[in-house]
Amino acid sequence: MTKCPYVIIVQGQPCTGKSRLVRTLTNRLGIPYIARDEFKEVLFDRLGTRDREWSQKLGGASYDLLFAAFEKLLQTRSNFLIESNFTPDLHSQKIAALLRSHGYSAIDLFLEADPDVLMERFIHRWTTGERHRGHVDNERIEDLRERLKDSPLQPLGLGPLIRLNTTEFGAIDVAGLIETLGTASLSRSKPLAHKVHFRTLDTSNNDELQVIARIHEEAPAFWEPGYEPDNARIIRCTEKLKKASGMSLLLIAESEESGIVGFHWVDIEDIGARRFGYVKSLWVKDDHQNQGIASKMKQQGEEWARKMGAQFMKTTVHVRNERMRAFNLKRGFKEGFIEMTRTFGDTRD
Repeated sequence: MTKCPYVIIVQGQPCTGKSRLVRTLTNRLGIPYIARDEFKEVLFDRLGTRDREWSQKLGGASYDLLFAAFEKLLQTRSNFLIESNFTPDLHSQKIAALLRSHGYSAIDLFLEADPDVLMERFIHRWTTGERHRGHVDNERIEDLRERLKDSPLQPLGLGPLIRLNTTEFGAIDVAGLIETLGTASLSRSKPLAHKVHFRTLDTSNNDELQVIARIHEEAPAFWEPGYEPDNARIIRCTEKLKKASGMSLLLIAESEESGIVGFHWVDIEDIGARRFGYVKSLWVKDDHQNQGIASKMKQQGEEWARKMGAQFMKTTVHVRNERMRAFNLKRGFKEGFIEMTRTFGDTRD
């Protein structure tokens, strides 16, 4: 399983203990964090405090700073935490795009607590002076009460979800939480996939046919560095693809950002009384690998072959194509005969 960096997104309503937990986790895990309120309070200190409208204006600026810092941290390829009261409708799409573009995975750590306890904490931290005065929380009390009642916050849905009830904050098992986070990071060892859709090859489009024919014929370059197919092979493959019948599945994976990023070719073959789905090609563009695209294409190919009456799937893999061999073994294929060739004129003993 390919490792990739991850970000722990700590999300929750006000007073669920996000800031306190993030500081604990950053110390225990040894990774940095960024938090929106810290940016906002720097702005208060620099530009001054006023009314609620001013607080909201600096709140928008603090999100701009948070996302700027977020992108910089993503460029480090290191694990880290980010904390705010993110909302799915405003933030999920933007965060997902940044994660995709930098090859990161995410863990959703969602904090929640009894609404009455949250209100009690909210009022307490204001009246005791624990909260920066620039937030003017005294003007937000009733709004928060209504929000907790009518519009409960929802997780962002960007990775494995860990719900943590912080009603009794002192009872939180931090060691157990860290163990759970470690398990979640392993389960998200693949970066968030680019938005990819699947379709069949357009056999009436000569340009697309030639692109796919070249991809198919260039496959040996994976195990023979420097291999380059001659034009005759590409032309023959183009013609074969153009004449493909209903006994062939020619599946394309396509991204809006990158165009064609994957190709899967499956033929139906009858050998005696047995019908096979024969995998002739499976390719994913380098910068889109380890995102589940090959698995999705393979699954669609197997489902199609089953509908076509196949009882088995088979393929041919070069002995030096270790990656494809491992991929197929993981999906339940078993290795059988090894095909051996010899060039005439080779007189070695």
